Amino acid sequence: MRDFTAALERYPEFHEARYNRALLLQKSNNLQAALGDLDLLLGSKPDYSASAWESRAIIKATLRDGKGANEDFQQALRMEPQNPKIQRNYSVFTSTLNADPNTLAESDRLSEQGIQLAQKGQLKEALSLFQRAAELSPNDLRSRVNIGNCLHAMGDLPGACRSWKQAAAGGNRYAQSMVDRFCK
Repeated sequence: MRDFTAALERYPEFHEARYNRALLLQKSNNLQAALGDLDLLLGSKPDYSASAWESRAIIKATLRDGKGANEDFQQALRMEPQNPKIQRNYSVFTSTLNADPNTLAESDRLSEQGIQLAQKGQLKEALSLFQRAAELSPNDLRSRVNIGNCLHAMGDLPGACRSWKQAAAGGNRYAQSMVDRFCK
């Protein structure tokens, strides 16, 4: 990360460094900073890559900017209409949009309560809430990540890996980083 930052301080138009730093920020769940880098990159070089547009779409979707995410997915698909990864992630995104807003709100509420319980060390109770959130909103990859994190904290690495792999298969980069780190 420091190398990319140093390179960008010297060469602000070093697009590859900006893109790679954004991916690292996204992977570490620093979404606002990753979004800032992608905004700068795509603002100055809109034809950089479909993957950059897709990454920004995923971040915007995670941050609940549905309109912005849709626009970015559309741009990525215009650039690479046959890309199966972009098609799959867009499909997951649109199926989430078509879900009942009340169900999504309830899923979010359960996830937030689960996070609070997990922070207090009440992992079994938190896991139950994360699982209910995943049942309500099966395409919300954050629930799968939360389940994986909770299972990992409880010492169930095989269960954590299963959950992280589900989220990673849907394009969640944080989940992929957990799979890479713990699920060999």
